[in-house]
Amino acid sequence: MPFSLPNLLRGRLAEQILTVLLERAGYRVTRLGIEVLFDEVKYLDRERYIGLGLPQHLRTLPDLLVADPGVTWAQLIEVKFRRSFCRATADELFATLSEQREFWPDSYAVVMLGQPFHPAARFHQDYIRVIPPGETERLLGPAGINIPTEEQDAMALLWDQLPTLGRIFRFRDFDQFGEHRDDHGREFFSDADFITAAIRELGRL
Repeated sequence: MPFSLPNLLRGRLAEQILTVLLERAGYRVTRLGIEVLFDEVKYLDRERYIGLGLPQHLRTLPDLLVADPGVTWAQLIEVKFRRSFCRATADELFATLSEQREFWPDSYAVVMLGQPFHPAARFHQDYIRVIPPGETERLLGPAGINIPTEEQDAMALLWDQLPTLGRIFRFRDFDQFGEHRDDHGREFFSDADFITAAIRELGRL
């Protein structure tokens, strides 16, 4: 099944969590994606889905189109939720995003992690990382010297090396609020920390 119920549920909820965070801060969000534009594909098995012959650029359309509060920039964003971040997860994300970026090379990916490396983690960077355009190869890492030999330690290092939300969303996005710009920015990143509880619950589904 291209869209199993558990995967569909977790994916939709992850998109909604990010959408609520962004819209609350004033970002403009439009949902895209093949299952949004062509709802019926959710009910097809894999053979019938492939048999539709949909063009690859449509099948790989990112999930969201996001603009800053002042509508001075807009970016395509793919949302990926994974329960854990192991070598197999990183390899699968690399393959999936590499395929997508053949058609949407300037898109970003926001990766949400249901089970962070530190059980008591409560900050957004523990649960959310970004794969910017042209940086898909980061998933092949980690980079540097003295790479841990244990997979879990190596993948924790790789996760820490991935960019945070600040790579896409920045304080200057709130310039239109004038002297309250920094207040809006701090509230956005505080809210990003708050939504980690919901992301953690997704990891238990």
